[in-house]
Amino acid sequence: MVNINEIRDFINSSLYKTALDKLEKKYKITTNGKELPSVLFEYNANDINLSGATLSDLENIYVE
Repeated sequence: MVNINEIRDFINSSLYKTALDKLEKKYKITTNGKELPSVLFEYNANDINLSGATLSDLENIYVE
């Protein structure tokens, strides 16, 4: 099961930030670089846990 701290670490990882940079360039959008409220990490963790996915699954998507 994924927890809030793991989500926070994932979102602050270089892999995630690189993926956001690529999306911003590809779609000519901007993202908010501010720290997210902890409650959003809880929602993300719940969604990931309910889906049966792991953070490793998500990381593999970003690497492709």
